[in-house]
Amino acid sequence: MKKKMRRKRRLNPKNDPQKNFNNTLEALNARVNNSAIKSGRTFSDITTVAVTKSLPTNIWETAIKHNLTTLAENRIQEAKEKLKKFKQRDKITLHFIGRLQSNKARKASQIFDVIQTVDSIRLASRLNTVSAEINKLQKIFLQVNIGKDLKKQGFSPEKIIDSAKAVSELDNLEINGIMTIPPQGIPIATLRD
Repeated sequence: MKKKMRRKRRLNPKNDPQKNFNNTLEALNARVNNSAIKSGRTFSDITTVAVTKSLPTNIWETAIKHNLTTLAENRIQEAKEKLKKFKQRDKITLHFIGRLQSNKARKASQIFDVIQTVDSIRLASRLNTVSAEINKLQKIFLQVNIGKDLKKQGFSPEKIIDSAKAVSELDNLEINGIMTIPPQGIPIATLRD
C-alpha cells in the first residue's frame, strides 16, 4: 500500500487574502487621500463605507481590525445573521444600501444606523412612523435618480429640493445627505462635471 504524501504548500503572496486586503486598502486610502487634497479637504474629512454584503459573518471583526468602522449591507436578513455573531455593535456604524420596501422599514430601522436609499415620500413617512414607535432619530440619505432611468428608483433632480424640505419636516428622520447612481455608459470626465 502506498502512503499518500502531503506536500506543504508555500503561501504565494499573490494569493494571500490578508496581504491582498492590506494592499487594496492601502491603495484605496491613497486614492481617497489624493482626492481629498485635490478638493481642499483632508483624509479625515472623508468616511469610507465598507460594503460587506455577501461576505462571511466574521467580516465585521476583520473590518474593525483595519479601522473600517462604517459598514454597509443591502439585505436585512444577512445583516441580522452577522449581528447574531458580532459582539462589538457599539464600534460600528451600519448603513443600509439596498432598495428598501415599506414593509421592511421596521426591521431596517431597528438594525441600521443610516438608511441610504430613501427613494420616496411614502418610504420616508413609513420610516418616520416606525422610528417614532421605537423612539429613534433615524439617519437617512435621499436617493436621487440623476440619470432619470425608468428602471431605477429615487427622487427626480427637479423635485429633490421640495422633497427634501418635506422629509425634513418629519420629526424622527434626519437627512444626512443624498445618494445618487449615475447613468451607465457616461465617461468619468463627464460625470465629474
